[in-house]
Amino acid sequence: MNTPSLIRNPILPGFHPDPSIVRVGADYYIATSTFEWAPGIRLHHSRDLRHWRTLGGIADSPRLLDVHGVPDSGGVWAPDLTYANGRFHLVFSVLDNYAYGYKDCANYLITATDIAGPWTDPVRLPGRGFDAALYHDEDGGTWLLNMVMGFRGIEIQQLEDGKAIGRPELILRGSSAGITEGPHLYKKNGWYYLLCAEGGTGFNHGAIVARSRDLKGPYEVDPNGPLLTTRDKLDLDLQKAGHGCFVETEAGEWYMTYLTSRPYTEIEPSPPTDARQRDVTGRCVLGRETAVAKVEWDAGWPRIENAAPAVEVEAPALEPHPWPRADTRDDFESPELDPRWNTLRRHADPDWLSLTARPSHLRIRGGQSPHGRRTPSLVAQRVTAKQGVLEVGMEFTPETEHQSAGIAAYYNSFNWHFLQVSQKDGASWLSLVTSDRGRCTVERIAEVGPRLELRIAFEGPRLRFGYRDPHSEQQVEWIDLSEDRDATILSDEHATWVENGMLHAFGFTGAFVGLWVQDLADEGGSADFDYADYRPGALGSIRVLRAARPLPHHRSSLHRRYVRACLWQVRRVLGIRQRDHRDVLAARIPVAVLVEAQRPARAAHHLLAVEQQQVVADVPGRRRFLAPRVGDPYGAHRRHEGVVVGDRVAVGEGLPAAAHQVLEVGLEVREALRRLGAVAPAGIGPGGVQHRQVAFLDPAQDLLVGL
Repeated sequence: MNTPSLIRNPILPGFHPDPSIVRVGADYYIATSTFEWAPGIRLHHSRDLRHWRTLGGIADSPRLLDVHGVPDSGGVWAPDLTYANGRFHLVFSVLDNYAYGYKDCANYLITATDIAGPWTDPVRLPGRGFDAALYHDEDGGTWLLNMVMGFRGIEIQQLEDGKAIGRPELILRGSSAGITEGPHLYKKNGWYYLLCAEGGTGFNHGAIVARSRDLKGPYEVDPNGPLLTTRDKLDLDLQKAGHGCFVETEAGEWYMTYLTSRPYTEIEPSPPTDARQRDVTGRCVLGRETAVAKVEWDAGWPRIENAAPAVEVEAPALEPHPWPRADTRDDFESPELDPRWNTLRRHADPDWLSLTARPSHLRIRGGQSPHGRRTPSLVAQRVTAKQGVLEVGMEFTPETEHQSAGIAAYYNSFNWHFLQVSQKDGASWLSLVTSDRGRCTVERIAEVGPRLELRIAFEGPRLRFGYRDPHSEQQVEWIDLSEDRDATILSDEHATWVENGMLHAFGFTGAFVGLWVQDLADEGGSADFDYADYRPGALGSIRVLRAARPLPHHRSSLHRRYVRACLWQVRRVLGIRQRDHRDVLAARIPVAVLVEAQRPARAAHHLLAVEQQQVVADVPGRRRFLAPRVGDPYGAHRRHEGVVVGDRVAVGEGLPAAAHQVLEVGLEVREALRRLGAVAPAGIGPGGVQHRQVAFLDPAQDLLVGL
């Protein structure tokens, strides 16, 4: 019997909310919201629902979309992608304002015979609310659905050539959770099914289904309650689940895409007087992401297992179709900007952005300040994992104090970190500027030359910034700033701004990292970037630094014992109780632990051993220390060696040197241990060295596997 393959959620990590999915033959396409970012309406493609590739933005020119001047989290909301009569139909809302008691919203329709375009000029649709969607009936007719402004329910209206026929009719007044929006309509076995979001897009979010025998209702809401929600499941890894869209495979299997979030911090429910306030306690830096769930039909109603999101979902019976893995590094060799990049509030036009002015460089002309809403010069890509690093090479000489350039970790105009080069007293200075809800702090770091490499490292809720001069013999290694910064100010929750009961700003996007150039006097200042490398450190991603001969292959039974021993050792290292040590004691199998220092300088002087640290010898590049013996729960010690590699220390417990592989591992200990039913505490060793990462050697894979 073949084990079914699995889809791992989220399928679109990072800021990818409001997914609308459509199948055309064997191809699946998802369109997601882009808000104030260009190109608008991000498009993704798959042939198996497991592996996805990004095709870029559909609305890639001012002819199709103008986001100049839109507020933070304004712009494009909730696209709806459908296919009928040989054409793709894309409906989307554009919000010019949503705060201070008013919403200025327009809905548009564009069509194309090919998903790659060209797309028709936008046609403005009727409608009295956002989240517009189309339903194509069996007779070739087209119907427009949208929520009614003020969340008064869902309306339907017939369209012909983009023009309304008759008056809109209310078909659903909503649900008990309120905030009914995001409608999609389907027909199956003589029933019309209306799928809607409810509860708001925070931790009270959900998806409901209502059905009717008649297109215009009345619609009965599923008596079983929400099809999907996490409002009463705050312990799950995936939260905020809702705003779904159905798709049926060629074999008749049903799935639903939906938005979800992965909080960085613990969630604590607030008083139940207003469930919508529950989203103020969790911090979701990655924004709202796209996930998928399998849908089964029972007694005429769609069902999702446990009515909750799952990290792993059974994949459909489709031939796997992985795409070539994209290189994380962009050397700007192409004359066109890679689809990974996005620009803020304006399209990538040659009047401010060029890949040809200097070969193998991206030249960015400086734009407005962080609060400018028409011509900012920020080129960025989504943060897609809780750990990861962006490294950039930049050449820039500011000519006035009005000019600056560097790299940014950015959420919106009020919340960002900017590692910048600017001018002070005629010299170029590197500084770190942080804006926390508009309150700025500046740390001046060092006087620098025109050529510099800059780095941002995401480590869960913390950020580390670093730099180095590639032409300096004294700066071969990265120099990290003395203090970490708070990554959670780049979260949906922190960006949402309500004061004295008045909404000022939503937090609907997600964290970005990118290249930022400012010229506040518009004097033609520009910066050149020769590479940018964003490496998301997803769980288990591994890059080999140095390797000896491969580790021997072991029989499966021994391998299972080995893995159990490794898991036991990981728990023990992190102070987690384990009830039964018998298998571990019998195995007596070696384990390896990877330890990372807070800064490279400290890694050169201090070594964090596994437990009860005691440095025996301090030799540059190679240390002797005491470490607990594997299989000895009482902490007996013996001598072992560790090897310092860059800013990391690999600790081999009883491993022959010839069989040891030294690897750099990107991983998330906390997330992995949550899967094991435990939580990893922070561990601080001698000299302030922090125990951050754990791994074990897996002889079946000949790899050091991150946990």
